[in-house]
Amino acid sequence: MEKGNSFAANDGFAIGSIVLGVLSLFAWYLSPWKSVGIVLSVMGLGYGIVARHTRLHRLAIAGALVSGIGLLANLVSSGLLSFLWQAILQ
Repeated sequence: MEKGNSFAANDGFAIGSIVLGVLSLFAWYLSPWKSVGIVLSVMGLGYGIVARHTRLHRLAIAGALVSGIGLLANLVSSGLLSFLWQAILQ
């Protein structure tokens, strides 16, 4: 197996990361879809972390950042972040 081909198998994760991150931001924009946005952003964040050592590592990092922003936006707007913060402080 060639070394170049092993990286090509995970390139889809980098593309998936940015797509899921953008979809999570779109779900944040639509009010009733907050829980879907949380799931999409967690998946996009995971894909970005997996794909950070591929040829498309810059796209993977961008996807992880967009997914992280989407996760934070969805958690804040759904009120779940304040609930979790109160549970941590107690």
